[in-house]
Amino acid sequence: MIKTRMWIGLLLAFYLLVGRWNLNRIGVDMERAYHLQPRLWAVIALAVLVLLDQSITRWRKSRRTANNPRVGALALATVVFFAYMIITALWAPDPEMAERQAFALLLNALIAVILFLALRNEKPQAVRVEFWKGFALLAGVIALASFAGTQSQRFQSLGGGPNTFGRNMGLLVLSGIYFAQTNRTAILRPVWWLTAITGVLLVLLSGSRGAILSLAVSATVFQVIDRQPLSKKMVLFIVAAIAGTLAITQTRLGIQAQEVFAQRVLDLTIEQQHTSGRAWIYRESFRIGMEEPLFGAGLYAGVATIGFYPHNIFLEAFTEGGAIGLLLLIAVMVLGAARLVKVRRRVNAATVAALAHVLVGAQFSGNLFDSRGVFMFLMLAAVPMAVPGSKGTGKRSKGRLLPHSRSLAPPRPRCQGSGSKGPVNGYSNHAGQSARVSSA
Repeated sequence: MIKTRMWIGLLLAFYLLVGRWNLNRIGVDMERAYHLQPRLWAVIALAVLVLLDQSITRWRKSRRTANNPRVGALALATVVFFAYMIITALWAPDPEMAERQAFALLLNALIAVILFLALRNEKPQAVRVEFWKGFALLAGVIALASFAGTQSQRFQSLGGGPNTFGRNMGLLVLSGIYFAQTNRTAILRPVWWLTAITGVLLVLLSGSRGAILSLAVSATVFQVIDRQPLSKKMVLFIVAAIAGTLAITQTRLGIQAQEVFAQRVLDLTIEQQHTSGRAWIYRESFRIGMEEPLFGAGLYAGVATIGFYPHNIFLEAFTEGGAIGLLLLIAVMVLGAARLVKVRRRVNAATVAALAHVLVGAQFSGNLFDSRGVFMFLMLAAVPMAVPGSKGTGKRSKGRLLPHSRSLAPPRPRCQGSGSKGPVNGYSNHAGQSARVSSA
């Protein structure tokens, strides 16, 4: 069972990282066919593993506990949104482009269903832990490959673009923070903090302004919602600032990161106010959407009309799906936010920060498939931290159970010997009296 969840977490991380990658990216001649795409293999393997982990009988008899996330409505809203966007392919200007995007969105919808089923087990937190383990492993491999394969000043890896690389390295930072806080092996904590610092450098080296902004926002979100004492937060902040400063100023990699940051952010963005054509893309995408404001211009209409997708998931939903598509996407976000508010005292800070990271990045780069991490982290972040000692009882939990809340049952009386008389801790020792009656 544990190994099954380990593979589920690893494959979820693989699906998030692999994207549209195939052997063509590294120069291997391979037919562009759906059945030869690794992302499809990952979805099929996930479906099989989840069905093995949770059979139909077990699914029907699953017990609601304080540790189970209630993400059914969120998963349903996600599937409905992607289903509608797929339907818009019927009136898309370029049917061939729309078909490819519809296939990608179908996989996103299937992942929402798979995640919903995977989180219906007795320990949904294990799925999230295994996901972060798998992500740290695979993203670490990508980070190492970037040192060997980078041919330009901006870092990238395995044929992927620098924007995607920067976003993934930002998530690597958060995975390092996640395990630095949750790992009980003291000797490994410095390794995880080093992973986080290396990830920061790689985000800077990617030159992705969206990834840099996303990382800044996610770090702020983490600091705000992390439920550690303020004094400990200050100590960690000071230590991280000192370690980061040393890494940037005293290492060759850090000096190179300074140069990329100065060129891409200070010079290109602030001084020249260069936006890589985003303003024009946003304006034209909105114009295309306003031509069919209710149902939208159809799937991948932006690419078919102006050669670019909108680079903003909300604008993309409106351009391709009209007001209906936009409202469905907003419904997904509202339901996800509502679940996070419900479990706000028990959220995992690193996972919520990862959600903020990918959500901010989705406003500047990538399309709906590239933003699959938004929908995945919405569901993973809704998984509450486990209540110590909580077990399934076969009954629905009533009320809120906090991590440090006391049991509602009265305290058990302490044993004071067989000759003890009178009340113990305010309760009569009925067990002792019953025992004496039986012996008599």
